[in-house]
Amino acid sequence: MKLREISGQLIPISVLLLSSLAFYKSPLALAQSGDLIELPQPQLTGNISVEEAYVVVGRVDGLEAAVYRYDQRKHALQAVIKGDVRKKLSRAALDQDWVHEGAIALVFSAVYERTTSKYGNRGIRYVHIEAGHAMQNVYLQAEALGLGTVTIGAFSDNSVIELLHLDEQQQPLSIMPVGRPSR
Repeated sequence: MKLREISGQLIPISVLLLSSLAFYKSPLALAQSGDLIELPQPQLTGNISVEEAYVVVGRVDGLEAAVYRYDQRKHALQAVIKGDVRKKLSRAALDQDWVHEGAIALVFSAVYERTTSKYGNRGIRYVHIEAGHAMQNVYLQAEALGLGTVTIGAFSDNSVIELLHLDEQQQPLSIMPVGRPSR
């Protein structure tokens, strides 16, 4: 499925995921490996470039409630779990309500070995710096779109790993729910 164009420009992934909120109710089920959503080509100036990230979608117009993994090689979202798991993710985040109240939640994870194999233990620092950069970009994009977000670091690593079916090398770093702030 291709994403639509607006005014001749492809919608950046951050705009797609952070705007046009709607409610979906789907049962939780493992996604089929063929559920691939093609994304527009990245714009390399001023937009978010996120790698090793998961998007827990609950209420996004035109996008099924599911857990998606960002595939950097294909620049696409790969459905890995069908259904809305924001409540379960909220429980894993020590019952922080905004995790399930946001339209989506971005979950940043790391495979430390990819960086430490080249830089040794200092690579752990580099991973955290890069994750911080990506999270700051989410804050900036959310603000530009009139949306709210927060970085959450208080969660049960094992619960998030189990819920999102992360492999043994992936470590969750943060959760960022995003949605329209209450007024």
